[in-house]
This record gives sequence, C-alpha cells and structure tokens, in this order.
Amino acid sequence: LAVVVSLDWTTAGNRRTTATMKIFYRGYVIDEEIRSISYSVYGQRPERSELTIKSTSREAMEWIDGEVRRNTILAVTMTPASAIYQAA
Repeated sequence: LAVVVSLDWTTAGNRRTTATMKIFYRGYVIDEEIRSISYSVYGQRPERSELTIKSTSREAMEWIDGEVRRNTILAVTMTPASAIYQAA
C-alpha cells in the first residue's frame, strides 16, 4: 500500500504564502483545506467528487478504509441479475 503526498504552493508576488497538502491513498485523494482543521476526501477517478470532510488526515484514511471494505463486500455479495434468470 502506497501513500503519496503532494504539496501545492500558493504564491503572492515572489513569495510563498501557503502550502496545501494532497494525500493520495487507495485511489482516493485527501485534500488538506485548512491545515489541521479540515480534510476533504475525494472519490476515485474519473469523477473525483467530494465524498466527506474529516477533522484529521487519519480520520480521512480510516473513512476510506471503511469505504473500500464496504465496496469489496458489496462486489462479492452481489449476484448479477442475468445469472439469476438463466435457463438451465
């Protein structure tokens, strides 16, 4: 499992004013809105829609872990409709 962190700098004139952090985790993006206050979680590609907001990056990662577990369980337990109605 790889975690990739990207820092984006906002500049004003010739000096750096703020840095925002993006954490790429399990195909999701955790975007640090305001340092240590708000972390937005964006879904997987291609939409990357905002899914939730958490107070810490750890909470965001734990939420993603739960979402990945839930999606895995749903994928395993779902039976395609075509298989139910196949003629023997």
